[in-house]
Amino acid sequence: MGHEPDKLSEQYFIAQLKELISFLEEFTGKPFDYDRLKEVLRLSNEACRLWNEILDTAALKPAPFGFFDACFHMAPIVTWRGTEVAVTYYRALKEEVDERIKEGIPAIPEERYKVYFDHIPLWPKLRWFSDFFAEHHALVAVSQYTHSWAYSFDMDRPLESLVENYIGEFVNRCFDYRVQLKINFMKKYNCDGFVLFSNRSCKPNAFGLYDKRNIISKLTGLPGAVFEADMSDLRFFSESQVRAELEPFFEQLRSK
Repeated sequence: MGHEPDKLSEQYFIAQLKELISFLEEFTGKPFDYDRLKEVLRLSNEACRLWNEILDTAALKPAPFGFFDACFHMAPIVTWRGTEVAVTYYRALKEEVDERIKEGIPAIPEERYKVYFDHIPLWPKLRWFSDFFAEHHALVAVSQYTHSWAYSFDMDRPLESLVENYIGEFVNRCFDYRVQLKINFMKKYNCDGFVLFSNRSCKPNAFGLYDKRNIISKLTGLPGAVFEADMSDLRFFSESQVRAELEPFFEQLRSK
């Protein structure tokens, strides 16, 4: 898929949803509840709005919230989106983040740099990476990964809106689109550099990262680094190797 999803693809997936609905109505003997679907989308929109507002606070300097915090708090937007539980959770989190802004409590002490991280974190080493970047006064401010769960649905066009949101995801887009998406995030969050994670367990999303690093640095002038590991299998993780791959990057940040 190129820069924009084509209409033929959208029409195909809408037809698939309608076929599924017909099957479920026949199987259960009950009509599909479109009002319930619209309510789920309304709750999804509210949770996604709050999630985006929380993520956007990472653009502040110093920021009260960052990518590693988002990794901890993303479970409701992934698994409970469309429920009152998710809305309640993110309202409470938004209040806490707003209070941190008011009280001047930063996500990391002495923040000097903002970094873009791509894309899934190393879950078993989340705290290690958080401390590692903080040692270098670098806040990982943004990643397309944590933004990928926030949508905006049109309740007047529920099926069409579902399709438009889901087939338009970055995983379905071309190389150039993905590069530009990363650059847009870096600009929005005033990033000083970027780190790309070549993930053994998610190769399709790690495709072409060394080329992307060179292209992004050429277009933005920002320093970038690539490191290799696995998001869950620690047999492919080495602290010394990651430090060796990223220390030159932090040196570049300091030199700027």
